[in-house]
Amino acid sequence: MRDESAGGRLIRVALSFVLTPDSVVPLATDEQARAYARRHLVPLLPSEGIN
Repeated sequence: MRDESAGGRLIRVALSFVLTPDSVVPLATDEQARAYARRHLVPLLPSEGIN
């Protein structure tokens, strides 16, 4: 169940960035996007990793 929950959250976050490209989250550069992903998205992934 945890994997489905994390997957659903990641999909919702991705869709919100696609549907609302003007955001207060700094994503103008690749490095900013990577920093956001490391800080906020990676912790949502299951600790076992993705196969």
